[in-house]
Amino acid sequence: MDLLDMPGCSESSENDDDGADTDHNNSNAEGSTPDPPLLTSPDRTKHPPGKKAKKARRGSVDILPSSKAPPNSFLRSIPHRRGHWAGHVKIPVSSPAFSEQEKSGSIRRFQDLLEKHGHSGIVVAHETLHVSLSKYFSLQVAQIDSFVKRLSELVIQERPTHLHVDTDGKIMINEEGTRSFWCWTVYTNATLLRLVAHIDSVLASYNQPVYYKPPHFHISVASFPGSIGSFEAEDDHARESE
Repeated sequence: MDLLDMPGCSESSENDDDGADTDHNNSNAEGSTPDPPLLTSPDRTKHPPGKKAKKARRGSVDILPSSKAPPNSFLRSIPHRRGHWAGHVKIPVSSPAFSEQEKSGSIRRFQDLLEKHGHSGIVVAHETLHVSLSKYFSLQVAQIDSFVKRLSELVIQERPTHLHVDTDGKIMINEEGTRSFWCWTVYTNATLLRLVAHIDSVLASYNQPVYYKPPHFHISVASFPGSIGSFEAEDDHARESE
């Protein structure tokens, strides 16, 4: 569920859930692809003077927007149960907060990292962004109205806040290990911590899981099937500077 509108909230360049935070990540996906043939290093002597040869890639990765991703790209974190409603609490991030160029450039760095480390498949570029403030939970349909009412009464007390986001990019993997996410870090502030405390208290009263301790707020801008490990994004920056 979207958190109640908080007028005045804005994001500046810097960083969840939504996200899709987390060691914590909100979406899951299954998928495998055959190992690609090993590419041979290009012959640098064939390149014009002053131009550097492209680095060999050990994998092949395409980028698709989430609206065009294969139907089986994402699997439910919580299996569907008749008479239940699955969801999570999040803060929507408006598109004007970040330029499309900034977002697409970050996703291309993720693509380069995956190929460099021998991964092949499809990176799904998330078209709608958010900051997750809870794990996924499942309520009985009859509980939804009371849940929303109790949560709204607590959240409405909070003042608007600015989100500071580091767009450098890092990899986070969901708890099931079925999907890896390219995330921007959202710096923690007092308002975010209070919001999570409110949400946790309501979820706990319904015997639902609370958020991660400590929370790692983030914006998930892209994702890739499986658990791809934790190679460092710094490798990418070093390669780009060569």
